[in-house]
Amino acid sequence: MEFLRKNFSTSISLKQVFLFSLLGITLSLTINSIFIFTNFINPLFISSGVDDLIIYIIAYIIRIFTSCIIGPFIEEILFRGILFNFLSKRINIILSALITTVIFSLIHFNIPLCVFALVTGFFFVYFYIKTNNLFIPIIMHSFCNLMSLFILFVPISLFTIILYITLTIVIFIFCKNVMK
Repeated sequence: MEFLRKNFSTSISLKQVFLFSLLGITLSLTINSIFIFTNFINPLFISSGVDDLIIYIIAYIIRIFTSCIIGPFIEEILFRGILFNFLSKRINIILSALITTVIFSLIHFNIPLCVFALVTGFFFVYFYIKTNNLFIPIIMHSFCNLMSLFILFVPISLFTIILYITLTIVIFIFCKNVMK
């Protein structure tokens, strides 16, 4: 019980939840847009068959639940809450962050997801270190994954990529300032 009390502080404001949710969204938009724009990933489109569409919708709902609620909760407890805390007590905090983030990325098992997880993982561990609250990376992780599921419906251009990068930087700065 002490682990949960220590890592899930209740002293988080609605403003922080909102800002970290936005950061997760813009971070996902930025990375996924770059991947799609450079053809690093090719998004799949749904089929037009009625039976296939119903199955796809059900599968999509299950995917939203698992990748936006269950996955972030379990992964953040494992990688930031347990593994990072274990390593950071024994070795340098930066090396601990690097090791846990690389392992976190490798469990995603395909190159685009590994790269995505590597980049986002550094944001998750950074804000976990700064806040000492697992709720923050869980929020970011959840919204990152949610936006990744809906990236197919967002138009991608060089302009939007620049816009997403700019928004991510601005929101990152706001998030850093909220923690002070």
